[in-house]
Amino acid sequence: MSEAFLEYLSVERGLSANTIEAYKRDLSQYSKWLKGDILKANSTLIGEYVARLREKKCGPSTISRKLSVIRTFYKFLYIEGKIDHNPLEEISFP
Repeated sequence: MSEAFLEYLSVERGLSANTIEAYKRDLSQYSKWLKGDILKANSTLIGEYVARLREKKCGPSTISRKLSVIRTFYKFLYIEGKIDHNPLEEISFP
């Protein structure tokens, strides 16, 4: 995860240090699931990730929070010109 994203969360979004740490944990878990290639995501892979979270007995609010974090990350990447679309725009939240 880039320092630029962490700075964006702090400066632009005004998030607290604890919230930023939670974002880091959620994104790290997601990145690990993708085997580190976070830029390869698409709606199919994200749907598979949600299914995996459900298998792990994550509740709807936890899944929604994790998807919100991931969506914010992809929105940042889109704004920065690193990706051509946000794959979570195609996903409805639980």
